Amino acid sequence: MDFDRLRYFKQYLNTINGVLEGYFEEQKEYVCCKKGCAHCCERGQYPFSEVEFDYIMLGFFKLPKEEQLKVLERVKSIKEEREKADDKKGFMYRCPFLNENKECSIYDFRGIICRTFGLLTVGTDEKLKVPFCQSLGLNFSKVIDREHKKIDEDLVKKYNYKVQPKAYCIDLKMMTNPEIFADKSFEFGVIKQLIDWF
Repeated sequence: MDFDRLRYFKQYLNTINGVLEGYFEEQKEYVCCKKGCAHCCERGQYPFSEVEFDYIMLGFFKLPKEEQLKVLERVKSIKEEREKADDKKGFMYRCPFLNENKECSIYDFRGIICRTFGLLTVGTDEKLKVPFCQSLGLNFSKVIDREHKKIDEDLVKKYNYKVQPKAYCIDLKMMTNPEIFADKSFEFGVIKQLIDWF
């Protein structure tokens, strides 16, 4: 484990956490995220960079041994399920760090995608990305034109929202841009699905 890189990564997280908290506060009228709501952890692929996984593992090693074994057993089970799946590339799974209480067992060490999920994002392709939970009647569900994947201004007015819904440039590609820490030779490393790091 590269502890210098982890130190820079922690500085990076301290910076982006403040920014992200501001975004969530600004968009709080539209966001339904709360403790116990784990839809984002129930079915996904969870792409993490190398440094994120190293950071996650710091949290993993702080867990009681019993919980560590449960996580590893869930990883093993997920990998076995993927082997049997027809579509291995598109295989979706429950995050192995999601515990029986529907809480993240390594919450303080979670990855970037976990920290940004729930907001509207726009990536380098300039396309609006909507959190999938809007289709469950949650985040931004009252103001999204699902057919065209865009914000419906008439619905914003209809529901008397005080703040305009906004998309932020916080997709994973932007957030792991290696130029962010170029002056410190900081690199996020390769990005893989969470279970492929194990």
